[in-house]
Amino acid sequence: ASIAGHQAGWGPIAYSVAKCGVRHLSRLAAAELAVHNIRVNSISPGLIVTNIFADAFRDNAEEASIVDQAIRTMAPAAQPVSRAGRPEDIARTVLHLASDGGGFITGTDILVDGGITVGPRHSWDAQTPGFLDIASLQG
Repeated sequence: ASIAGHQAGWGPIAYSVAKCGVRHLSRLAAAELAVHNIRVNSISPGLIVTNIFADAFRDNAEEASIVDQAIRTMAPAAQPVSRAGRPEDIARTVLHLASDGGGFITGTDILVDGGITVGPRHSWDAQTPGFLDIASLQG
């Protein structure tokens, strides 16, 4: 899945609707397949440095590298976890779900997004005035 399936603004409309569909399909499949002891979950990555962002530049390695670097630069300021996500972050989540530790998890979506979807910046950055931050409105 993807954070694009959770909130507007993270991808084009068709992509976002498809990712939301993946989340729902996972829930429906989990309900249907539980009787066979099969667990189904989805993972919604956030800003992970992978070729998905640079794919438009796949014929130009230099431009693809610039896109990857832009993600690395932008992510720390865009989310509570102050680094871009790495493919290993997703892999570790998959490993947990496949392990005995994940044996009681089914029908859910796990956000692996550095907290980018937790809320607006003021909800996690004390330096950013909030919507109803009276002190910032007074002066």
